[in-house]
Amino acid sequence: MPDAEKLKSGMLRPGYSGFEGIGIGKGKNRKRVTPFRIEHCSFIHLLMDSQLCQKLRRGASAREGESGRVANSKVAGFIRVGIWGRQRQSGGPQNNWSFELESDHRLQKITIDHGDDGIYSLMFTTKCEDIFQTSNKVGGWAGGQTVSEVTFEIDEEIIGIKGRVGTRGDYAIISSLSFETNKRTHGPFGGTSNSHEFSIPWDNSGSLVGFYGIAGNYIDEIGVYVKAREEIMRIGTWGSSNPDGEYAFWSFKLESYHHLKMITVDHGDLIYSLMFTTQYRGLTHNYKTVGGWNGGDKVSEVKSYKLT
Repeated sequence: MPDAEKLKSGMLRPGYSGFEGIGIGKGKNRKRVTPFRIEHCSFIHLLMDSQLCQKLRRGASAREGESGRVANSKVAGFIRVGIWGRQRQSGGPQNNWSFELESDHRLQKITIDHGDDGIYSLMFTTKCEDIFQTSNKVGGWAGGQTVSEVTFEIDEEIIGIKGRVGTRGDYAIISSLSFETNKRTHGPFGGTSNSHEFSIPWDNSGSLVGFYGIAGNYIDEIGVYVKAREEIMRIGTWGSSNPDGEYAFWSFKLESYHHLKMITVDHGDLIYSLMFTTQYRGLTHNYKTVGGWNGGDKVSEVKSYKLT
């Protein structure tokens, strides 16, 4: 779970995924999901009220934080989701990179330099009225075999990205990318062998306002900036979309003025159940356990801190 300092700094990273996949704490993503478990998880239901947006915006001002991620925000009230990829700076020269849509601009095109081994570079073109603006190329100190262009229609909007994290030498890179829109899927671009899949889906309660990450010879890490259109924005889901056996839809949302105190995770070879504990004025409340028709061999508690 992100701690208070990460939240204050604008580095809100609700969950993480990369070479080790999506998980709570440090557990690895399990591709095998069986009945009577947590089958389908919309992991993030974020309450984007005006106070939280202001705190995130102040923390994500134009500066470089302790983690080395550069925000340089032109858009208020966004969150960062990710990152996917290397997760640390090692294995060769790298630069932090960030692309954010300016006000009244629309994403017109993404240029992808790629090969069978990975994504080498990205370049973004935006349009405002009849004026086009192209970003600097990120990554690409080396070059791939193919340059592809994804051009979006005027009413086309990205609603998710998928990709794979592979290896180059001894470190991880983004080996493949696909862009999902309200009309079609563009891609995949890059290679798919010897890699682990990740996805970043969201619904129409949020909109893409940019990308960020680290790059060197390749795109080593990637995450997205998403802006809430409504009070609550859903990001996800991950897991089986059509599970076999008995299952039921579940949802947990923070009540007004409550903050998330703890998540209790019953796990073993996969995630069996989750229970959420909130706090308000010194009183704690445990919500009903979701999942857990069977049980794991370990119970872990993930604690968080109040954002002040």
